[in-house]
Amino acid sequence: MGDEAVDELVERGFAALAARDTEAAIDAGLELKERRHSASFELLALAYEADGDVERAIAVLEEGVVVAPGVWELWHLLGNLRSGEELFDQAQEAYDRALQSEGANVSMVRMNRGIALQRAGDEAAAVAELVQVVPADLPDPIGRAALARAYVDVGSVEGGRRIGTEALADLASNEWDPMLAELHVVLGEIALEHDEDDDAALSCAQEALAIDRCSFSAFGLIRDVERLSSDAPRMYLLLYQGQWPEPLEEGQPAPGFHTTYFVIADDVDEARVLAERFEPDDVRETLKLDPVDELETMPATKKGVFQVTGYSFFLPE
Repeated sequence: MGDEAVDELVERGFAALAARDTEAAIDAGLELKERRHSASFELLALAYEADGDVERAIAVLEEGVVVAPGVWELWHLLGNLRSGEELFDQAQEAYDRALQSEGANVSMVRMNRGIALQRAGDEAAAVAELVQVVPADLPDPIGRAALARAYVDVGSVEGGRRIGTEALADLASNEWDPMLAELHVVLGEIALEHDEDDDAALSCAQEALAIDRCSFSAFGLIRDVERLSSDAPRMYLLLYQGQWPEPLEEGQPAPGFHTTYFVIADDVDEARVLAERFEPDDVRETLKLDPVDELETMPATKKGVFQVTGYSFFLPE
């Protein structure tokens, strides 16, 4: 397999991971591993983590850092997974090796090292790491949002607010980048938890959904704001078909679409009300609901939309 074919396999594997097709991502990772490509370890670890098998993900990375000890991304991801498993001393060892590696994104490593220290209860050491992070060196809005949350977690609410606000200003030219939604959510969390301002928090969540209708954390923020609860709500899966109001391409008819909502509610009628309010007015009246799947009981869980898919468009026959 030539270099171009290997690059295509790497791209295909990470695209599958982004689409939550972990089976395809693992297949690509195993093929890359046969080709002795270092990206195989990162891809496999992320896929196993997405499947909930963190122990296997860590084992893959521990193998990877032996095979490719100079790849800082492997050490960094290993530190993150160990931190998530509360293996804090081992996480710090991995972060140390990442920082010693050529080409490392020092700010990204220091941020996650600070998060691990905060989780371990060493807030002074966490702050010492976080103040060395250069926000502009973080690669995307998700990283900036994580830094803002890290500041809040060590008690610097205004620091977190400043980082989130500055990030939105810095990235204003990419205003429709779906990853920006997470920055709006962070500012909403600050408004809700520290300012006790429900209206501001809800506005931030709505800003997030305007950018990314599938934002899991934005729906979580809305549930926290609305505080709808009951003794034993259930998870409902609602599969809708609807009609888009205008063509997506010139010369074509307006398409139909499918979209799926996972909603926590007491019954189907309530689930529909909680879900359908998020559809545009000119779409809502066209919605048709397939038979509803009633899933598990969700005790002690706030009611509302839990997750939603994007639109899957189709042209009329």
